[in-house]
Amino acid sequence: MPSIVQTAPVVEGTSTSVPVVFSGAITEGNRIVLVVGSAAAMAGVTTPDGYDRDAEGERTTGAGGSVVIFSKVAGAGESQTQTITLTSSLAFWASGEEVAECGVVDKVDAYGSVAASVSAIPAGELLTAATTDAAEYVVAGIRTGGADGSDITWTNSFVATANANSGGAGSKIISAAAAQTTTASWTTARTVAAAIATYRDGATPPATSRAGWGMVL
Repeated sequence: MPSIVQTAPVVEGTSTSVPVVFSGAITEGNRIVLVVGSAAAMAGVTTPDGYDRDAEGERTTGAGGSVVIFSKVAGAGESQTQTITLTSSLAFWASGEEVAECGVVDKVDAYGSVAASVSAIPAGELLTAATTDAAEYVVAGIRTGGADGSDITWTNSFVATANANSGGAGSKIISAAAAQTTTASWTTARTVAAAIATYRDGATPPATSRAGWGMVL
């Protein structure tokens, strides 16, 4: 059964370099999951070496902006600082979690706003297919196109792991197989991008074939 080992605190700034820093040593074989929300379009967020690009969402109105969820299985002597690169110096927030017994990417989904602005994820818009297993790790990220006016209010048992000026991330461990969703909300209506991904226990795929392994879109 997956379990969250540690959560890296949220980092915010404006730069091309996005460092996610874990306080403790990372155990080989655990999964590292990074969530980054930025003013960059999805194409402007570079996949770090060794990582899979598991889910991504991009605002379809407003001045761009995206959320991308990356993950990889930790190697021996893994650095406690994991770095994401943006192709241009833009505003960002990012966070990360180390998760044990979480070898397989399972289901993913993404959302990009089609209204001028919203103050919540519309029901049914950020929704995965039913998970394969009863016990899985689920993570979601939201990036608002400007200050959100409050911390994100998560629904469906998500626990906040990152509270940023323009969005944040949340995660949970589930105990029953089901579709995963959230109608998370915030105070100030903004254009928004969001993404969600679930991960299940299972054999870690070989490094040469890890990209997309076990993923269902």
